[in-house]
Amino acid sequence: MNLQQIETLIWVARLSSFSGAAIKMNTTQPAVSTRIRELENELGVALFARDQRNVRLTPKGREALAYAEQIMASLGDLRSKVSAQHAASGRVSLGVSELIAQTWLPELLARLSSDHPELTIDPTVDMTLPLLRGLERGDFDVLLVGGRGVATQYPVLELGYSEYAWMAKPGTEDVSKRLTPQDLQSRRILTWTKEAAIYQSIEDWFVRHDAYPANKILCNTTMSMVTLTAAGLGISLLPFELVRRELAEGTLVVIPTEPRFDPVRYQAIYVPTLWPGFGRIIADAAQQVSRFMTAE
Repeated sequence: MNLQQIETLIWVARLSSFSGAAIKMNTTQPAVSTRIRELENELGVALFARDQRNVRLTPKGREALAYAEQIMASLGDLRSKVSAQHAASGRVSLGVSELIAQTWLPELLARLSSDHPELTIDPTVDMTLPLLRGLERGDFDVLLVGGRGVATQYPVLELGYSEYAWMAKPGTEDVSKRLTPQDLQSRRILTWTKEAAIYQSIEDWFVRHDAYPANKILCNTTMSMVTLTAAGLGISLLPFELVRRELAEGTLVVIPTEPRFDPVRYQAIYVPTLWPGFGRIIADAAQQVSRFMTAE
């Protein structure tokens, strides 16, 4: 049994495809099949049930996968923690949510470039749900994303919390008192599309207090919401980190609410199959660079 076989097991299980695993690992499908067959022979069990359409784990395969992921995660931690003085080299696909991209992503990339000049990072900026789907397909090696209830089978490092508040163009709302979700439901709401993890959190915030806003403008970027809100087209829930200048210049104003909108949690999610620990290296660097609050 070797690391190559263990990593192959993980990629075939993740992608439900021998050919997909071959592409991801930059090898051939026969090589992938050989590694899995050798691993099955050594363990004395069938790891995958195969037919013409599907490749799926057997019960013993699921058990073996759990151990394989633990092994690769431990190896990644070993490289990241014990051998950090050795620069990593290779190529990593990084998925990033918009708030991070607009704030401290440049600092993260600069640090990685300095510490690991031979490591090439390919960032993609998108909403949380498409990024999570991409992670499951094998498109990404590391994600830096936010949202409540983000479920994943992969290792996670906490990046902190970001404060959000309802905001409007000055003069369009009474900000001398706290407004409730029922007060706000009659306003035009500028909000994200359903592809953003925070979309459902906003819906829940209203519904929990028997409020049902019907007039919405859906946006696929936070900066679009900032521009439209400052123009007076409606109110929106925005992260303080992204609009400090607008608040200081008076083009946006905070609407006090009761209850407040809880801070949003951000995480680094990494695939433990990347030897020698590229995912953990980037996740650790993101945790160090993050400007988010470390507690609610």
